[in-house]
Amino acid sequence: MLNPFLLFRATRPHFLIHSLFLSLLAVALASVTGPVNRLHALLCVCGTLLLHTSTNVLNDYFDHRSGIDARTDPTPFSGGSRLIRDGILTERATLFLGLLPFVLALPIGAYFVFVADWRLLFLFLFGSAIVLFGTSKITRWGFGLGELSAGLGLGVLPILGIYWILKGGVDARALFGSLPSGLLAFNLLLLNEFADTEADRAGGRRTLAITMGKKRAATLYTLLIGMVYLWIMAGVMTGCMPFPCLAGLLTLPFALKAVRGAALNEERPELVKAMAANVVVVLGTQALLALGYFMG
Repeated sequence: MLNPFLLFRATRPHFLIHSLFLSLLAVALASVTGPVNRLHALLCVCGTLLLHTSTNVLNDYFDHRSGIDARTDPTPFSGGSRLIRDGILTERATLFLGLLPFVLALPIGAYFVFVADWRLLFLFLFGSAIVLFGTSKITRWGFGLGELSAGLGLGVLPILGIYWILKGGVDARALFGSLPSGLLAFNLLLLNEFADTEADRAGGRRTLAITMGKKRAATLYTLLIGMVYLWIMAGVMTGCMPFPCLAGLLTLPFALKAVRGAALNEERPELVKAMAANVVVVLGTQALLALGYFMG
């Protein structure tokens, strides 16, 4: 019988903090204009966590099938759980474990399509395609579509979807507030790809770190991370974000460390330090923005 701890490990629970903070940010954004349905908010958080869990495990499954896992040199932030390669989980068990949370999320989505807005179905279908085919298909198409799908699936779409459910529609406030999370999720995947370029190339992926080269990809990373902070400042200055959201700027020192490490990406220790700093930027900025919206 499989150890429940190993099954939990296969979900890469430390990565799920991202979707938890993302969901809380969406709820905070929706709360600015008045109270929200707490049950619906809880269901939204649960649904987002389930879909992220499915994404993590399916990533392991498809990376093993493509041979990428066999070629990667893992870091604490990339390389997967390696449970299949180590013989702890079979391919079949991993596929089942990856699809199970996706299936469990379906009733939550169906409920909201029924009680909130049937047009949510189109957003849910788009998000489902990213969950199911992000690793196996989209990352192989190139043109930044893999990174863009991460920015949408772990940034923009959950915020817009949760806001839509809780407030009955999407407005300019939601669109404006979702962009920093989209950029942060895009950058999270972009920087993590630096460590696996050779394995990804051999496995048929066309990541930006491969197609652009690491030097240009590091420049893109820097531009996007700068845009996050400029967006927050512009949001507060124009009234699109409440004043306490300026707290999101407190992660800037970690962003500078990440930018430096991205530029020194050929030095493995510097790259790992940059990836660690980037995680602080992604999680910390979203947590501080959520606090800012709740306070505002």
